[in-house]
Amino acid sequence: MLAVTLTPFLPAKPSPSRQLRLYKRRRLKIKASFPLPSPSPFEDLFTTLISQCPSVNSLDFIVPALGLSSGAALFFSRFKSTRIPDSDSDAGEWILFASPTPFNRFVMLRCPSISFKESRGEVNERLVKEEKHYVTVNRGKVNAKKKEKVFDSGELSYQRVCLSAPDGGVVSLDWPVDLDLEEESGLDSTLLLVPGTPQGSMDDDIRFFVVEALKRGFFPVVMNPRGCASSPLTTPRLFTAADSDDICTAITYINKARPWTTLMGVGWGYGANMLSKYLAEVGEKTPLTAATCIDNPFDLDEVTRTFPHHQVTDQKLTRGLVDILKTNKALFQGKTKGFVVEKALLAKSIRDFDEAISMVSYGFVDLEEFYRKSSTTNIIKDIKIPVLFIQSDNGMVPVFSVPRNLIAENPFTSLLLCSCLPSNVMDTETSALSWCQLVTVEVLKTILDWADRPANQLAARVNLLHIS
Repeated sequence: MLAVTLTPFLPAKPSPSRQLRLYKRRRLKIKASFPLPSPSPFEDLFTTLISQCPSVNSLDFIVPALGLSSGAALFFSRFKSTRIPDSDSDAGEWILFASPTPFNRFVMLRCPSISFKESRGEVNERLVKEEKHYVTVNRGKVNAKKKEKVFDSGELSYQRVCLSAPDGGVVSLDWPVDLDLEEESGLDSTLLLVPGTPQGSMDDDIRFFVVEALKRGFFPVVMNPRGCASSPLTTPRLFTAADSDDICTAITYINKARPWTTLMGVGWGYGANMLSKYLAEVGEKTPLTAATCIDNPFDLDEVTRTFPHHQVTDQKLTRGLVDILKTNKALFQGKTKGFVVEKALLAKSIRDFDEAISMVSYGFVDLEEFYRKSSTTNIIKDIKIPVLFIQSDNGMVPVFSVPRNLIAENPFTSLLLCSCLPSNVMDTETSALSWCQLVTVEVLKTILDWADRPANQLAARVNLLHIS
């Protein structure tokens, strides 16, 4: 079990620095727009059906057959690759959607885990001419040790600070116990990690990423959403995908504690939605230089309603939120507060819980309206720093709810979408999420390398990105 050192409540302002220093933060500016036509993975499905049944002329047969075939194709495509993997190191086929800019070319060609099918020369040219590319992720470069061996007792311990939010709530930050938040420690780049489950910093995937980030020279800080990872709950509001204001609280504190640092963000699941919502709300005013969002739900109504995807979301979130509510139910009880506590305690789905608790905390009376306001599908266009969205094939997010066009139309955002995982990947003990996390570290590290080039520092200042 991981040891966590709790620090008493602190105001959202760290102690003053011992000496005055002037810092110039690296910022990336992009100025371009490239529309992307919507791809369709089953374009020839209807034609194939008709060719197999030439004597059929009745829609009474065609429509049910098409529906059945489409459903089967979508279901089995998650478990079986369309090709035989080239080697045991192949972690599946992915589709990259990115604006054709020299910046994206620089980043993608320097990520060791991402490989293209074409030759280097062909890829070099295509990356500045086309928006869609088929790539593979090499798991051979990922630390594939079993998690129980990676996280022996005492290997990773956290220290914690609890921040007071403007509404009186509490957000906690965890980072490795042997690091000082206000000292450089040779780690001049800071990663804000936003988990997507009630386990927060204690989640195995988050711990894996903290260790990997340290190996790559980053200073990792995990933000625990309200009530998560044993964080104290002081107001009747629990962790939701809408909590972008808490991201702002965490970033403000870290930015004051480490003013010299290059600050980047990584979010998972509901945490990715929180992070992207924050980035869209603040635009270019954010202190973050870049970010990565892994398995962002985008459309909360679809994710929590569509079968079988809602089952994955329910398993990840519902039980943990109910447990937090049980411990703190006195905060939510009272006729005038409007919460339906008993219904929430019996909830088997995240929709039931949100309807009884979460939407009430935000002042909504309609669940669909709460989800619409909290989703990030239609605000991708407002993001103004480089953000990579990575959508793995974990069954949580319906493929049709991923806004591929909107992501590609924004020159600041790009998408790495998993099209299929080979069977040998499905049988391993290291999940696809682990490979997504390694790609995340590589991409952010490469962005730092790009920003360090003198010519690109000048380009950032004059709001240009079309350089090699």
